Amino acid sequence: MWSAFVEKHQKLYDSPEEETMRFDVFRENMRKIDELNEKHKGKATFGVTQFSDLTEAEFSQVTECFLGLL
Repeated sequence: MWSAFVEKHQKLYDSPEEETMRFDVFRENMRKIDELNEKHKGKATFGVTQFSDLTEAEFSQVTECFLGLL
């Protein structure tokens, strides 16, 4: 799944260490996605996006910047 994510979203990391860190974040986000899908039992669907290798703090920064453009 990780390789498909990296290829689909054309992810490039500055170092092997950064890629390892991003993989760990991605894996944790996949765990959270599984928990949310189980909790909501089909009432909502959660999945992989181009942001799946970001921490919650990084994702918040991205969305705050986007919302500031509206």
